[in-house]
Amino acid sequence: MPKWSTIVLLSGGIDSALCALLAGRDEKDFLALTVDYGQNQAEQAAAVQLAQIYHWPHCRVAVTPFPQSLDPAGTNLIPGRNVMFLSIATAMFDPRIAGRIYLGANADDQHDYPDCRPEFFDAWSNICRLQGLNLTVKRPLVNLTKLEVVREARRRGLNLELTVSCYAGTPPCGHCNACRLRHAALTAGP
Repeated sequence: MPKWSTIVLLSGGIDSALCALLAGRDEKDFLALTVDYGQNQAEQAAAVQLAQIYHWPHCRVAVTPFPQSLDPAGTNLIPGRNVMFLSIATAMFDPRIAGRIYLGANADDQHDYPDCRPEFFDAWSNICRLQGLNLTVKRPLVNLTKLEVVREARRRGLNLELTVSCYAGTPPCGHCNACRLRHAALTAGP
């Protein structure tokens, strides 16, 4: 597998799709990486479709599904999920070059997910430095709420109908935390 200087973590949701669109603006080339950890297959299919439509090189890495069930009603907190994503992305870099990992964490994520907070990413940067790696985690959405992410995605012409955010399944359930947040942001107006 070729080594890349930029990797965008692409789940298939609005945040990661916008993040990939922004990376395409700033980077000459990048790999869109989807990690299959047993989540909703519709999200993974959306990631594949987005990569095809926007001509992003794409790779899917499957890991053994998490043993705990994904709770459709809850926040879907899976401890260490971003550690896993970043570890896989980090392993794909050539250690002799500077690299960037783009991740679509937004301001609203920080409330429910400890691994979306600035101190987590600062700690990850320290881990990379301790390994002699020159990697930067880019979070272009970190100061945007979900509503602001949706507005920015629309402004940039991202086809939001191609994205999927649901913890429960296909078709999206409309009731889980991800569906509720998505619906609220999409219906809040321009």
